[in-house]
Amino acid sequence: MQTRAEIIGKGEPLHLVTSSVPVPPPGMVRIKTAYAGVCHSDLHIVNNDLGHFETYGEERLKGMVLGHEISGYIDDIGKGANLNEYNLEKGDPVVIYPWVGCSNCPVCKGGHSNMCSAPGGNSYNTGCGPNAEGGYQTHVMVRPHALLKVPSEIPMEIACMLPCSAGTAYSALSKIKDAIFFGNLRTGGKARLLIIGAGGLGLWAVQLAKAMYPGVHVIVADITESKFHLAKVYGADETVLWNVTAEPSQNAEAILKNGGADAVADFCGNGSTATAAMNCVTQSGTVVVVGLSGGNISVDLRGLIYASNNICGNSTLSIKQLSEVIDLVAQGKVKYAGCIYFPFEKVNEALNELKQGKINGRAIIDFSNNHCNKLEA
Repeated sequence: MQTRAEIIGKGEPLHLVTSSVPVPPPGMVRIKTAYAGVCHSDLHIVNNDLGHFETYGEERLKGMVLGHEISGYIDDIGKGANLNEYNLEKGDPVVIYPWVGCSNCPVCKGGHSNMCSAPGGNSYNTGCGPNAEGGYQTHVMVRPHALLKVPSEIPMEIACMLPCSAGTAYSALSKIKDAIFFGNLRTGGKARLLIIGAGGLGLWAVQLAKAMYPGVHVIVADITESKFHLAKVYGADETVLWNVTAEPSQNAEAILKNGGADAVADFCGNGSTATAAMNCVTQSGTVVVVGLSGGNISVDLRGLIYASNNICGNSTLSIKQLSEVIDLVAQGKVKYAGCIYFPFEKVNEALNELKQGKINGRAIIDFSNNHCNKLEA
């Protein structure tokens, strides 16, 4: 039997529905889900923070299945699906690259489907809209070109996080290369990186930064002190407790007094955090905004020019970058186990705890119930 956690309305808990296991359509394969990561964007979708109910229409979203961080096993093969082209076969452990876009526009064909130029309603991103259902179900249908085999060195419960939380952090950090270079020049090889937000993406970023930029001094800022333990476990050199009610300049001062930050990765992404990031970044520094909390900032354009600062956004990653992340983890250069596991029937509990800020690390839906209700750090 197949069980699905379906959207039934804006802001409503997901509804579990059981039916017979579907046969994969022509050209597609069926994945038996092992683990599914719980991302803040899932909350944003069901709460309509990103306007999905307007983009697609509420009737189309009813019955949709969320979840874009998926690991599982190739369970069945639809007619005409060619696994040999991708060095895959039935039974293989895989992750799903969810950002497949429309697969037809020049951007998608150029290997950057995460930046698909087709209108949003034509996107087939897994678990992000009604055109391609996600991993909050026991079986997922997907085209073989979106599958990457999981090496034996990577546990499946870790693999599910690589397409989004790890991958997005990796993609964001790839944009600060020049800032770290200038930071090393400025400090004699002691460039400083500020990571705002010690959640799932922030914790991946700590480790990835150490692997990508050896010697970098990593500072983690958050408004929840209890999250700093895992940040330090994964290599943070410094932690700073920010005040949610303080002015951005006050929070930035805690970074400035120790030399500022040559680069900032903002995994919260609201007006306050992004403003604080701009206030504490050094000359030739870069601010990358990743979190989807939303808001606005005001930028002094002359100051931006004279300081040669950069500010940019980062949305997910390319499939090539996902392959690079898989290699890093398989080589043991990046390890991660800061997860709290929930059985599938408690998917709404996982979403509620994430909404309330109670998740330290990453919430994972465990379809095998091997790890449930344990925090593994």
